[in-house]
Amino acid sequence: MNEQQEPVQLDEREHMSETIEQLMYFNFTGMEARTYISLLENPDANGYQLAKILNVSRATVYSSLNSLYRKGAIRLIESESKKYLAKAPRILFRELKQKYGDIADSLGNELEALSVPVQTSQYINISGYTNTMQKIKEMLLDAREEVYLSSNLDLNLIADELAILRERDVRVIAFTYRKDDFSGLDVELYQSDKFQVNLDDVISLILVVDVETAMLANGPRDSSFSGTYSNNKFFVNTLSSHIHFDIDIHLLEKNTGRYVIPHEYSIETKFVRSFREQAHKS
Repeated sequence: MNEQQEPVQLDEREHMSETIEQLMYFNFTGMEARTYISLLENPDANGYQLAKILNVSRATVYSSLNSLYRKGAIRLIESESKKYLAKAPRILFRELKQKYGDIADSLGNELEALSVPVQTSQYINISGYTNTMQKIKEMLLDAREEVYLSSNLDLNLIADELAILRERDVRVIAFTYRKDDFSGLDVELYQSDKFQVNLDDVISLILVVDVETAMLANGPRDSSFSGTYSNNKFFVNTLSSHIHFDIDIHLLEKNTGRYVIPHEYSIETKFVRSFREQAHKS
């Protein structure tokens, strides 16, 4: 390192704070993160030089360097004064990705073996758009044979999960009132224009996986969005019937060129009146 070179003062670089926080997710302490970054910016620096750059005591720097060395994040260059070299980030984080990926897989398998299956009669409620969407994606990834889906949700939001199911040869049958182009998703898609759908208002979703578990969700895209899922047989079969009913009616109306439901023989109820108001005029 050139002694005349103006050292990089890490504390003065506020834009590095986010990088330091992210390094801490990978088991770096704040001091270790600052030290590693400082070594990237000041190759071959020794402990004394790093202490000046970081404006901390040499004891603090040497403790951080020893810890980084044990973690394999830096290398020691033996010379008259010990110097250190940061491992290239692309190499370090490839190693960390492999390490934490293996740990996550192992821990996930161990915890899965400990989990108690949900009782058949249990209904579980989930609140919030993010939490509910996470559960929907989890259910999709658990599918082995068939998925039924009826929703005005933008299906591109679950494109990654649908791609995985396609690779597994899981059959996905989707019904929607949206007019978007979903041809790239490679699902059995049935699109109806029977209702005017406000895509920015309320999301409705019915999901059935392998005729074993089902989810019913509804609400705006915020904390009030909520869902209920269960493997209760009556619940699953009821939602399965609803989706099949929607598709069958859609196909029948498409083939006859007129609305089949509601028809002139429908019983007159508040629900049917509301249904007629929402459907397009024939």
